[in-house]
Amino acid sequence: MKQLIIALAFGAAMTLPSWAGITIGSTSYSADTLFRRQIGPGIVNTIIRIPDYPLNVYLLEADMSNPYNRVETTVGQGRLGSLELLTAAAKRVSTSSKRVVAGCNANFWCVSSQSDAAYMLGSPYGAVVRNDTTYLNTNNVNDTWDGGPSRTGAVAIDHNKQLYMGHFTWKAAVAATKLGTALEINKVNRRNLDNEMCLWNEAYGRTREFEDDWTSAGARGTNNADNYYLDFAQGSGWSVNRAMTMVVKKVVTDADRLTLGNYTACITATGSYKAKMRVLAVGDTITVNQGWTTSEPDAQAVAPWIENMVEGNAPVMHHGQLTSRNTDESYNSQVYSRTGYGTSADGRKLYMIVIDKSKSALYGQSAGCSTTVMCNILQSLFPDISEVVNFDAGGSAQMLVDGKIVNTTTESIPRAVATGWFLESTAPSDSVVASIQFADPQLRLPIYSSYTPQVIGYNQYGDIVNEHLAGFTLSCDSTLGTASGSQFTASGTATRGLLTASYHGLVATLPVTTMPAQPAIASRSLLVDGRSWLLPVTATVDGVTYHYDSSRLEWKVEDESVASVTSGKIRGLANGTTRVMCRIGELADTAAVTVEMADSAYLHQRFDGWTLKGSGASSLSLSASGVLSYTYTASRAPYIKLLKDVTFYSLPDTVGLTFTSSVPLDYVQVDVRNASTTSANYQKFDNNGSGYEAGRSYTVRIDLDGMGGAGQLTTYPLTVKELRFGIDKSKATTGEQSLVVDSFYGHYQLPARGDVNGDGVVNQSDVTALISNILGLSSYPAGLCDINGDALVNVTDAGALVNRILGR
Repeated sequence: MKQLIIALAFGAAMTLPSWAGITIGSTSYSADTLFRRQIGPGIVNTIIRIPDYPLNVYLLEADMSNPYNRVETTVGQGRLGSLELLTAAAKRVSTSSKRVVAGCNANFWCVSSQSDAAYMLGSPYGAVVRNDTTYLNTNNVNDTWDGGPSRTGAVAIDHNKQLYMGHFTWKAAVAATKLGTALEINKVNRRNLDNEMCLWNEAYGRTREFEDDWTSAGARGTNNADNYYLDFAQGSGWSVNRAMTMVVKKVVTDADRLTLGNYTACITATGSYKAKMRVLAVGDTITVNQGWTTSEPDAQAVAPWIENMVEGNAPVMHHGQLTSRNTDESYNSQVYSRTGYGTSADGRKLYMIVIDKSKSALYGQSAGCSTTVMCNILQSLFPDISEVVNFDAGGSAQMLVDGKIVNTTTESIPRAVATGWFLESTAPSDSVVASIQFADPQLRLPIYSSYTPQVIGYNQYGDIVNEHLAGFTLSCDSTLGTASGSQFTASGTATRGLLTASYHGLVATLPVTTMPAQPAIASRSLLVDGRSWLLPVTATVDGVTYHYDSSRLEWKVEDESVASVTSGKIRGLANGTTRVMCRIGELADTAAVTVEMADSAYLHQRFDGWTLKGSGASSLSLSASGVLSYTYTASRAPYIKLLKDVTFYSLPDTVGLTFTSSVPLDYVQVDVRNASTTSANYQKFDNNGSGYEAGRSYTVRIDLDGMGGAGQLTTYPLTVKELRFGIDKSKATTGEQSLVVDSFYGHYQLPARGDVNGDGVVNQSDVTALISNILGLSSYPAGLCDINGDALVNVTDAGALVNRILGR
């Protein structure tokens, strides 16, 4: 299990959860922490994998006692009946004074296949409050959802950032002096059945008709609703569990399906409520009270001053114990993706969890789970968790972090959702780095390998101000490895220790474990020449690939007359094939080696065996000298092309094509590939947009840098499959034409005689290498060792080399 270290805002150290394992039912599972990072003031994001289940689990923790964060409900496009991607919603609601850091989906919502789609398609089920405005109430009587409030569960946060989770009941009433007894309001922004009153506001839409003509649950008709249009009295506004004072601005009687227009709110009354409300007139002041009360049988009811609220289908944990709602509904007991919200017993910590039922390209397969398993995981990770509510899952289960969905949804593209909860930073703008943290929660890497860490800079409030901080210095104990600037190189001993990053007096530490790991030579088949080439060797630990220090590995060449390896560098001695093996302890890897040493600086390709094709060109023929003759007849996009698999000998540092055309050309295109580029890889040349004039000789050169570079073994071998010449139809003349391929060549860097060790320089080290070769202690190419050209390699060559170095 990976230990975690996080730097919190204000430079305080975070208390680390003790995650020795995850207990699911009676089984204990190990868990790998793939990611853990503070992402905002008091907000931490973690990704863990339980490989033996398997599950990919995404977590958010928010300390609501932090003064620089807040929770806000998001509603699709800001209105009921609409859906929105969480990524789009985060951009929409972020402002200069609040920034969405992370969030998750929330309410279930009505889809077209459901029976209530006729009046609430796209609208959420259950309670929705956003910034004091009630978008939807929890239905207590008619149109209850999923068994009503005795079964569903909601999550609310009040103006003091206190969290409440579990069962809630909702009630509302309108009061006025003329009314005498307050009258019950049955719903907010939901259909108004006969003998009900409903409160409508802007969240429903200003031009959308009120659903107030339902005479019964299953039938539309005529209710002849009375409509009381309202604006707030001065100093009043939307609130939950606080009185709202409103003034009647207009009354329209006996009219169904009106709209809100420019008014703040409207109360529609049907049935017996009509007569009771008709005592009111324009100009009258009324008081509306509406809100939620907690309704747990084992606790005193509380009516908090709710600021934001969403509702799920079930409270699945209460006082740290799993509830019967985990098993009495198939949606909860089935294996599925999951979204859940939880809180600590004191209501000051918010936990959000998403579990995938999908295959992540980064983390692998995740099987999905029941809500029972979700609760088991939360209990294992957060011992202080007390309450958990289950929310919409399936393709809706999503976690947003830093503007992106970080989990892998059950659908190929994350779906738009009806609601969610966002975690936001409200900290002032500040770009000064006040604390630092390693991006990795811990590090496990091979011995003899190197690592350059990512270090994150935070301001005094806990916001990230530099995700890739530069200028830090690493240090560590010598038994762990060596540190130089920002690079760490592990020692050859398997051990554990701490890597420290320092930045202008700020310090962060990272737990490091080093171990032997399976080496992998960069290519299964190596092509080398007479120069010295570093042999790249990697090892993968926890899905991360590291580079070994090849000079520290043990090397062996099967045929030492063909190639040699010295300090992790391979060099061809004679044309031929062999195998090379690297070893670290009991772990080893092998690769085939082909040595091809060019004996000339230029090697030219032959022109036999090519297949000729064209568009707007016919009667194509190619001579042995490279003259391509054809009849040009024009077409929409005329071209001629030559097809053949041409693999260049050895390791050319330049591949060039020299040609002369009898007609102007728009472009030249070459399909060139190597071991890492096996599909079509077209390089297009157009002479900087000028094309190629008729009758002039031009040379184009393949961009080897884009394929790895001429200095890397993995760039080779090079194979060209197609040469295409695009004819400039605006200037070309029809008739007999020709294209002369003057040269299709590879250029080779040949080692200088005397450069025995192949490092590109002739100096004293070559004398040492030559003497070692003469004594039989090492092997080098005879052509480089025969300094005096007498076809023998002996002590006289050593003397000749010394004289050459001294300029004699």
